[in-house]
Amino acid sequence: SGVPHAVVALPHGKNTKNIFKNVDKLGIIVNKIRSLPQFKKHGTNVTFYSAKNKKSIRTLTFERGVVGYTQACGTGAVAAAVSFTQNKSHIIKAYVPGGLLIINLTEERPHLIGLGEFVAEIYLK
Repeated sequence: SGVPHAVVALPHGKNTKNIFKNVDKLGIIVNKIRSLPQFKKHGTNVTFYSAKNKKSIRTLTFERGVVGYTQACGTGAVAAAVSFTQNKSHIIKAYVPGGLLIINLTEERPHLIGLGEFVAEIYLK
């Protein structure tokens, strides 16, 4: 997508769910990452992930221009899956706050599969 992403791997374990629930502390880390020289000018999306098992991860993404985290970020989930698999050929399930994404890394380019849900129709004048 051309949007820069910083990917942060969190340790695997039962305390990881608590880390994901502590959004305020993650937000502090996000601000520190975004203030790094390589990201300061244009900003970056920041995706945290942790392993659930050998074929699935849990992710949480803070996108540029969004206060707090997003329900799903496909490019963040793909970036996390590539990091998790160390760029090896796998199919990974990524659990995001909004549901489940499947990332197929077995082909030349990643393929992202996920459900879409109609939320609202808005008209602006």
